[in-house]
Amino acid sequence: HDYLKRLAAVEAAARGNHWQRLAFAPWRYLVGMFCAKVLYPLSGQPCHRQAPTFFGRPIQVALPAGLDIFLLGAKTHDSEIRLARYLVKNLATGSEVLDIGAHFGFYSLLCAQLVGPQGRVLAVEASPATFAVLEKNLINADNIQGLRAAASKAAGELIFMEFPLLYSEFNTLQSSPSEDEHYLRGMRPKAIPTLAYRMDQVLETYRLSPAFIKIDVEGAEDLVIEGLSEWLVRRPPAAVAMEYLAGRETDTYRKATTMLASFGWQAFSITATGSLCACPDIEAYLELSRLDSDNIIFQPLA
Repeated sequence: HDYLKRLAAVEAAARGNHWQRLAFAPWRYLVGMFCAKVLYPLSGQPCHRQAPTFFGRPIQVALPAGLDIFLLGAKTHDSEIRLARYLVKNLATGSEVLDIGAHFGFYSLLCAQLVGPQGRVLAVEASPATFAVLEKNLINADNIQGLRAAASKAAGELIFMEFPLLYSEFNTLQSSPSEDEHYLRGMRPKAIPTLAYRMDQVLETYRLSPAFIKIDVEGAEDLVIEGLSEWLVRRPPAAVAMEYLAGRETDTYRKATTMLASFGWQAFSITATGSLCACPDIEAYLELSRLDSDNIIFQPLA
């Protein structure tokens, strides 16, 4: 697949030095660095910029958040490269997808491109500021719908913790998010009242039957899984991808994994080639691989 070749080029640039990243996209590199290192520190205001992606759909980001996407056309953490490669290899044309914690919509756009016009994607994002950027990315994406809401175990109004833009990927439903991390020290999130829904009820409402569900909600994964429980048992998708963080609020990830196991789901890590490898002990795998986090794939047992 041509996307795999492009993704390999992105990966090589991401692993290279500053000169190699500059050579990959010189103008975007200079603009991105200027926005991130000069304009944002001076003004505190995001720089809205659009960039191409490795799969051909343009995406708007609010720099400095999403800087890797702007510079190289993809999320470039090793776990994200492997997840993108897995999706390119496995997501079939005409499939339906649920993206929980869509952020600016990178994975929503990727999935929409892979499933084609006959497929559908529902992008769920709770942060008002982030959703405003996501909405702009959905304007010309006919096969994606956006929903500004939190995913939880029950419908109602919850408090959503929204960090400053630079750390918007750490927004969470957790009542005490990880401000102790060194890069978040001194960053106080805003408490924002947000509507929350059970995602199994949302799937019924939207008449969506996803083959793939992506979950990235910074420590509220157990709430999301509980709110998907009826669907995961009665109408299981082919795969669920869940970000799993080591050493930070690990109990929520353990709870989510235990629930999935009780539903008859098995955990897999994603290899460098995008294939799956059984992962019965996720925390041992993360420690052995020296990873702070990874996207783990869960599939129902046959």
